[in-house]
Amino acid sequence: MTQYEVRFQLPPAMLEAAMRSFGAPDTQEKPKRKNPVFGLLLWVALFIATFLLFNLEIIVISSDLFDLFDLTVVLFTVLGFCAGFLVVDRIYKGQMRTIVKTAQDAAARQGPVHMVLRPEQVTVSSRLSETTMDWRSVDRIVRLPDATVLQLGGGVTAVPDSALPEGVTPEQFHNDVTKWLEAAQ
Repeated sequence: MTQYEVRFQLPPAMLEAAMRSFGAPDTQEKPKRKNPVFGLLLWVALFIATFLLFNLEIIVISSDLFDLFDLTVVLFTVLGFCAGFLVVDRIYKGQMRTIVKTAQDAAARQGPVHMVLRPEQVTVSSRLSETTMDWRSVDRIVRLPDATVLQLGGGVTAVPDSALPEGVTPEQFHNDVTKWLEAAQ
């Protein structure tokens, strides 16, 4: 095809998925969902291990078999690791929520998007702005289960499959824009 013209309003969940696509392999497979039960089981196992270690320390104190200092160091190392992991996890999730919320608010202000993708350039316009980019400004193209994502530096532009012209498959669109990106490099 010589060009694609699409219009869409990006759903917040799709924008978040596009933002999280950095570092993901370029695949059309549906990403595996994290199993929260598995994570909970890991935390329960860690809690039980810590509890048993603490009880072992009490037994050792009463029997004078080992040095109390060695077991205390192990116990506090395990507890420190757990606490550090929780702190890092909360900071990451909090920052990610803030970044995604800011991008979603900006997308809502922007309104519907009109994109024209040609072999030589990409034009993106909305009620707030219009931008024309050479394909050399696109770093990578990633295929998500329901969209094609153009990664541009630290930003993303996602084209939902539902916005593609009638008769154009997502694979055909992905192949064409990938070909145009490779030709521009």
